[in-house]
Amino acid sequence: MFDELLEIEVVDAAVDDATALVVRLAGELDVASAPYLWEAFATLPVGSDVVVDLGDLAFMDVAGLRPLLDLADRRSVRLVAPRPVVRRLLVALGADRRLGVDPDEVDG
Repeated sequence: MFDELLEIEVVDAAVDDATALVVRLAGELDVASAPYLWEAFATLPVGSDVVVDLGDLAFMDVAGLRPLLDLADRRSVRLVAPRPVVRRLLVALGADRRLGVDPDEVDG
């Protein structure tokens, strides 16, 4: 699923000896593309742990952060491999404390 600025891929993967849904994001996550992420999150199976791979996300603004925070209100979410520009936003807004953030990429 993608628009011209954001690509979203959802796969099952083994993460830390358990199965989780991995949501890989690439491109830009902002006010224009956030609705696509809301839509993708709405289709995820209930109760699944979610790992969001930010390694290919070049940009994220506050509007793009909102779907991630909302998802974290409903299930376990961990962010992995944010680029420095995305990590700065997470830290500046305190979202790194609310969401688990791991600098390493997810295997699988």
